[in-house]
Amino acid sequence: MTATAVADRQAGLNWLDSQWGEAYDLAVTAAGWVAKRLDNGNALMADSAGKLHTLIAADHGESPVRCVISASVEDGR
Repeated sequence: MTATAVADRQAGLNWLDSQWGEAYDLAVTAAGWVAKRLDNGNALMADSAGKLHTLIAADHGESPVRCVISASVEDGR
């Protein structure tokens, strides 16, 4: 994989994380782009960051992900 391809993947992950990182665990694997819901573990898979974003938006719109707030955030730490 070229340095440009690695940078493009990282940029895609950063973009997805900025949009959905609080609700989904995001990764790029040999099989494709993956988003795993943090509330129930269901996974979505696509062949690009843009397509995964579309799947996540539809999934979240149909059944919003319930995010878990850590104790340190709740306590104001």
